[in-house]
Amino acid sequence: MRIDDYLVVGFNCLLDSSLYWTHFHRESHEKISFLASAIALVLSGCGGSDDTQVAEQTFQVKAIDGYLSNAEIWVGDTCSTKVAVTSADGTAELPVKYQDQKLCVKAVVNQTMDSSRGIVTNNFELQAPAGSEVISPMTDLVVAQLAANSGMTVEVAQQAVVTKFGALGANADVLFGDYIAEAAKGSKTAQGITIIGETLVDENVNIDGYLAELI
Repeated sequence: MRIDDYLVVGFNCLLDSSLYWTHFHRESHEKISFLASAIALVLSGCGGSDDTQVAEQTFQVKAIDGYLSNAEIWVGDTCSTKVAVTSADGTAELPVKYQDQKLCVKAVVNQTMDSSRGIVTNNFELQAPAGSEVISPMTDLVVAQLAANSGMTVEVAQQAVVTKFGALGANADVLFGDYIAEAAKGSKTAQGITIIGETLVDENVNIDGYLAELI
């Protein structure tokens, strides 16, 4: 927009404001102040205020043993920053600025409710790689793979876990997704994953030996 255009718009704005009537009756040497006010009003939207708040972008995660409600979501390499508490269906909305950080869910005794097993009676924590949509015992296995193998990518770690469950015929979408929902639909594979996941939460087991005995 040219300066002439700014002045025309600014003049129109001033006609609707007390500034115009103030400046109109001043001496000619104050015209510079009038012009400055006109331009300032144009740049600020004719003196109006814009209180519009831009909604913060978020992404959703779901915490699973059963669905974990009233569980705490933490982020960071050491799970040191608390960012949310899960709702009744185990979900939580997190600011997108945390999307590139490791995710952790902390189930708290007498606070967190497991949709499959009731109120949590022992504290436990599950982790998931950055960018995950689900935090579960299965994603926790992926994080364990990453911790044990320096330089390993998330994709390679996920494939290593998928391989362990090969006898179940489980793929990555089922293992690292909402297998509780799939189990409710009658998927035997998902039902098996659910049982294994609960065992991993309850007991300190060697996953390779446990799967070899179970499957």
